Amino acid sequence: METWDIYDENMNRTGKIIKNDEPLQNGEYHLSIHVWIENSDKKYIIQKRSKTMRKFPNMWSIVTGGVISGEEGIEAAIRETKEEIGIELDKKRIKKLGVIKRKYDFVEIWKAEEEIDLTKLTIQENELSEVKLSSKIEIKNMIQQGIVAESIIDEFNNYILR
Repeated sequence: METWDIYDENMNRTGKIIKNDEPLQNGEYHLSIHVWIENSDKKYIIQKRSKTMRKFPNMWSIVTGGVISGEEGIEAAIRETKEEIGIELDKKRIKKLGVIKRKYDFVEIWKAEEEIDLTKLTIQENELSEVKLSSKIEIKNMIQQGIVAESIIDEFNNYILR
């Protein structure tokens, strides 16, 4: 079972650590990551979440995950990308675009530049059912169709479409 560091409203670690299935109290936050991976054709890897996922089943999303206790956001971005789709991100080719504060977490938004061969991906089948490359216009159309996870729409509009 993973554990999370707890952060205060200013994104400072409080020293408290909980199991990831424990409820957070008001004023407590954990750290999450979202990773947008772009290739040289300006297409992004997006993944369809499994129908058994608790949040956003059968919806298109990106690499997402929680930052485990003692880990930094960039480390979680690299780890989650490897776990979910089998890509080893180069730390030098990933940059933080910003942070979004939500009700119970801070989400670090990361962008990586990586050449992607879909045939060589190792998909985490219990979490994902499909992976594809899509342009910004294609993702925008998918959002309009209502098939993209709500959790990534604001960051797409505010960080990726820029």
